[in-house]
Amino acid sequence: MLRSLWQYRGFVAGSIRREMRARYAGSMLGALWQILNPLALIAIYAIVFAELMRARLPGVEDRFGYAIFVCSGLLAWNMFSEILLRSQVMFVENANMLKKASFPRSCLPTIVVGSALANFAVVYGVFLALLVVVGRFPGAVTIVALVPLALLVLLGSSLGVLAGTVHVFFRDVGQVLGVMLQLLFWLTPAG
Repeated sequence: MLRSLWQYRGFVAGSIRREMRARYAGSMLGALWQILNPLALIAIYAIVFAELMRARLPGVEDRFGYAIFVCSGLLAWNMFSEILLRSQVMFVENANMLKKASFPRSCLPTIVVGSALANFAVVYGVFLALLVVVGRFPGAVTIVALVPLALLVLLGSSLGVLAGTVHVFFRDVGQVLGVMLQLLFWLTPAG
């Protein structure tokens, strides 16, 4: 499987680029939204939790500590849910291409994961830049955080392929998955 993905790496990379361009096509600000959205999200959480609610983590005196905690979890959750939700429809959305073109089927999950990771890299970069600006850069934690993020990507893509396969036969899976993700989000500490 890895060998076939390597042989079709140009197809995968081109599909990821095309998907990233199509995401903001037709908007006036274009790809700038990829930076503005996380900035707005982080600013809203920082203002709401740090200033309005004055939420604090136990044992942490930093007024932005809780907002940083929530944002870091929310960014990872958004990546996971994007992988899972996009994976569940990838086979149905690309049915014509699957019927007409000859390529390894493992390219589709790779494209979904690659697109989500590219989006996450921009968002994570903006988040880290803001942490540097406010003087709260976590240091080595940014490197260590890559391990659980990799596991989260693996879990999301595995569940996504399973849901995508089931979704081909039972279209209600998409609705159930959306409800389950909302429920899981609100059961987490950050939700």
